[in-house]
Amino acid sequence: MGLVDFTVGDDGAESNSPASASSAASASDPKRFLGIKFECANGAYTRFYPNATNDAYIGRCPKCLKQVRFRIGFGGTSARFFTYNCNRNG
Repeated sequence: MGLVDFTVGDDGAESNSPASASSAASASDPKRFLGIKFECANGAYTRFYPNATNDAYIGRCPKCLKQVRFRIGFGGTSARFFTYNCNRNG
């Protein structure tokens, strides 16, 4: 299903191209999302939806506004819910 490969930064830009997502459902499919619980934001829950090019789920931490990007591709996980903490060092 989807490859879970995430980056955190200001723009979420990647230097290498993501794995092919040609067999993935359309980005307009309202059922496709990732559920993210942010530990760093007192357990705030948000949903990330596929971007316009259907190669990643992109969203921001509700507390610090860092962009978090989950690439879509083959060979990953079918999990839809994740817990994330932007403040791992502090």
